[in-house]
Amino acid sequence: MPEEELEDGVTKLVFDGEEYIFWNKAEIVLPFIYEYLKNYFPSQLILREFNHIDFVVLGENLPIEVQSTIILGRSNIGSSYFEQMIEKQIKQNVERYGHCWFFFDSEFLRYLKSRISRANRLDLGWLINYMHGELVKAFVINYCGEIKHLSIKNIEYIKKKVDYNELNNNEVKILSQVILGHGYSSKEIRSFYYNKKYLQNRAAFATWLRRKEQPEREKRLGYILFTISSDLRIIDDLFAFGEVDWNRVSTAASFLGILYYENETKLWSMEDLYDINKYFPSYNKNRAFWDELKHRKFLKLEFETIIRGAGN
Repeated sequence: MPEEELEDGVTKLVFDGEEYIFWNKAEIVLPFIYEYLKNYFPSQLILREFNHIDFVVLGENLPIEVQSTIILGRSNIGSSYFEQMIEKQIKQNVERYGHCWFFFDSEFLRYLKSRISRANRLDLGWLINYMHGELVKAFVINYCGEIKHLSIKNIEYIKKKVDYNELNNNEVKILSQVILGHGYSSKEIRSFYYNKKYLQNRAAFATWLRRKEQPEREKRLGYILFTISSDLRIIDDLFAFGEVDWNRVSTAASFLGILYYENETKLWSMEDLYDINKYFPSYNKNRAFWDELKHRKFLKLEFETIIRGAGN
């Protein structure tokens, strides 16, 4: 995937022989969006950067959110991060203001519609419901400033087929299996919590456990809790042959016993040390492929190539 930065905030990537030019900094398109809003609402005052919102059309009480394409290390597109960012922003705005407009990269939309990303679609049922209720309008814009209104049909086309509700419902089951697999007891975890309380530390429990000065066992529990609260979706994306940040997904999956790295040989293997793979919808959908890989050892690049090939 050759990468070329055409200018600060504009990046050219090639996926499967197809060239894409993404804007990965919102500053590239903000002037175009401002002009669009001025023409659409000629008699209204438009405020920039109010209350962590990109624009607000004051007379309409209308928040405008702009989300750039997220490019991760090694030229991967951060589809899961993108979804997490827009879901938080848009839901908050609808709750506060009753409606919201949303702008994102037209090249990212084209990428999501492409063959290479079909396993990496987004879980956008919540956004579709908002659009049906006329609470949200979505627009795409390219780095040159061309803006188009996005139909519900276009959003439905890129909607991921996996239901994350099932994964969310399995979160506690995964946590239980992993904690027991690492040999933690309720008494031991309670002692960690009381130590934190005794020290009158206000940090979140998982954050406090991960501090550098903590013993290795406390630190490991902190990373397990953090992984299960933050990274289950990206692991499911891996099982769906999605484009993922290997460093992040391999670290998360290792804490959960899904992947294993052998330091001496620098080889990776697919495992299921704590019997939790079954709780991931995309694993169940592609079980034959992943079970075939189980216990076999691969170099990192070889492993990535096999997984990417399965998604094409």
